[in-house]
Amino acid sequence: LLCEPYGGIGNMLATLVSCHLVAVASRRGLLVNWVNVGTERPWSPPYQEPLAALLEHPPGLDWDLFRATRSNPDLIDGITPAQVHLSDHAEASPNGTRYFHRFLCSNLTEDPPQKVVVLRFHGWLPAPLQNPHHRGDFAFLEPDAFGAQPYYQSVSPWLLRPKAPLLRAARALAGLAGARG
Repeated sequence: LLCEPYGGIGNMLATLVSCHLVAVASRRGLLVNWVNVGTERPWSPPYQEPLAALLEHPPGLDWDLFRATRSNPDLIDGITPAQVHLSDHAEASPNGTRYFHRFLCSNLTEDPPQKVVVLRFHGWLPAPLQNPHHRGDFAFLEPDAFGAQPYYQSVSPWLLRPKAPLLRAARALAGLAGARG
């Protein structure tokens, strides 16, 4: 699964967790295409630092698409225009029914059958948690007060760990805000 998050930073962070969820449900490897993150989409605001530079690499996960493709040349051959691109813009019908139907109803280990699937999205996609083919895979998650499985809350502390300079900057901003309050 090749993840291409876009939108504002909050949307991109939510999309990373969504891509992780879809990769787990579909039993696919996960690669993040950082080159396209926020740089080639006019609706993504520009950032001085790329999102990958702000996050620690989660243990056991590699953010570097180019290192992965250099070590596995067959992978880059699989990323072609003929592959399936799941996008909340390109594939969705005007009301999004066809796009979300796949995540809610299809067995994601079989559909789509292509070797490489590109997921372009801009937010949190909890649909695989309710998919009857995959619901049991996430039964270990205790439902929250609303009855939902807290996948986002469980995975995000591991997946979305800010780097030390970002934490220092956030603490400094919090200190400034507290001094004025």
